[in-house]
Amino acid sequence: MNLEIFVIFHKKIYPEMYSELDEDEMKCLRFVAVNNATDKTPNGTDLINEWELPIYNPNWQEQNWMNGGVNHHIVMNNVSKADYIGFVQYDMKFKKDSIKNLKKLLSPNIGVSIKTMNFMNLIGTSTYGFSEFNMYNFALSQLPSLKSKTFPLFHNCFMLRKHYEEIMPRVLQIDNILFEMHNKPGDPYYRFPITTERTLALGISSVVDNVIEFKEITHERLQ
Repeated sequence: MNLEIFVIFHKKIYPEMYSELDEDEMKCLRFVAVNNATDKTPNGTDLINEWELPIYNPNWQEQNWMNGGVNHHIVMNNVSKADYIGFVQYDMKFKKDSIKNLKKLLSPNIGVSIKTMNFMNLIGTSTYGFSEFNMYNFALSQLPSLKSKTFPLFHNCFMLRKHYEEIMPRVLQIDNILFEMHNKPGDPYYRFPITTERTLALGISSVVDNVIEFKEITHERLQ
């Protein structure tokens, strides 16, 4: 199975997050630098500067799209040719054999995420995401019927690359409209990233039958 995992970092890389992986697992990692980050990647891993991609919208980072913007750029530029791809943040810790075990779970109609929620929890914990109900209604109206009863969080899901290519154009249209709907003075910087997180979750759950929670990659919340 061919899997590529894009590790998104804004300032620095923490090598200890990947210290338990073997050489073959490390080859699955591709690091994506955002906002002119210049840290060195671990030996044998690839570095992508987001701002050097042929299709690049600098406004997305200036407007705090963060991981949501990176996901769009990677897919829009056809960066990956792997069968399966996924996105993680710089502070996600990979346990021993985690990528090997992750591969065993992947199949064409299954997504895998390090954290999932059901629909009611997704909207119930959305303090700054889709906190206005009309925004949920709008996003849902732009997507096919939801298939999965579980939804991935943290802009994080491993699934068929073709699924990302299928949903991201529509997710981008929704994100652009939602940004205009709730870009309000005084909002905390993280309000819109939480919105794009939920937009992506809805899009993913419209193309896979199930999203499985995988606990061998953990969110360490490093500063």
